[in-house]
Amino acid sequence: ITRSTDSGRRAPSGDRQKAKPKDTLEKCLGRIESLDQEDFKSLASRKDSPPEAVMQVLLALCLFMDIKPADPKRAAKGKNATKEDLYWEAVRKLLMDAKFKSRVLQYSKSEMPAETREEIAGSLAKLQA
Repeated sequence: ITRSTDSGRRAPSGDRQKAKPKDTLEKCLGRIESLDQEDFKSLASRKDSPPEAVMQVLLALCLFMDIKPADPKRAAKGKNATKEDLYWEAVRKLLMDAKFKSRVLQYSKSEMPAETREEIAGSLAKLQA
């Protein structure tokens, strides 16, 4: 497996430096900052969960903001609901909140446990692989 380097050359993936949790989190927050409320509403209006990459970012946000999945007993898909379905139901409600973006951007990252930051970075790093 190879990865593109800054110079555009391809380098073996083992040569790539591991992203630091803080850097990965800041990159994700920068991308969220570029979105507006209509983007969030459009995403929330989807009936099914979004593409895998988007869902991975949303799952990372759930970890980041300590959002619990929906109750399987009350889930739209009931007993057939997957982990992603349950989180998707919980996240959809948040995405519709007009204060969602500001809540994410103003969240105190310094108070987040190191384990949570590393878990989020690991989830997001999978998307960059």
